[in-house]
Amino acid sequence: MKLKTLGMRSWLALAAAALTAALGSDAARAATEDVQIKFTGRYVPLSCTVQAGAETMTVTLPTVSVQSLSAPGNTAGSTRFEIPIECVGTPATVRAYFQSGPTSDMTGRLNPQAVSPGVAAQGVQVELLNESGSVIRVGDRDSVTPIEADGVSGPLLLVYYARYYGTGGATAGQVSTYVNYVLDIP
Repeated sequence: MKLKTLGMRSWLALAAAALTAALGSDAARAATEDVQIKFTGRYVPLSCTVQAGAETMTVTLPTVSVQSLSAPGNTAGSTRFEIPIECVGTPATVRAYFQSGPTSDMTGRLNPQAVSPGVAAQGVQVELLNESGSVIRVGDRDSVTPIEADGVSGPLLLVYYARYYGTGGATAGQVSTYVNYVLDIP
């Protein structure tokens, strides 16, 4: 009797192993068939650079009261800033691509960083805008409007705005944040 039970267990184990191997090989084969990632791009004989001396800039937003940012979505202190660039090969359009990083969040706005000395403001972010006033979501290349550069000789100015954006419960303090960008030829 023990022999038959042991034989039955062995048979079940063998059947399970065969079934697993058969299913596993189909799954492995299915996982490798028609699976492909293609990469495309373009190389152009154009280049744009930020003018010397403007690689790092500070945009000073005006002092505003916490009441102006008391409700979520309130904005204040819109401030223009310009990125002077020079292009070789005259692209049709160019824009700054503001990259997501440690200071940005999923909304595409910039969070204040710890400041010293002083206390960082709470309930406020910095929001970037195109020259037209449309919102730029940091990390979203398509939210940045390209400027026409075709036929322009000499330096170009990329014009943007920064402003405070209330997230609710704003408290007084300093606002200091940053964003990195690269020049993009769409």
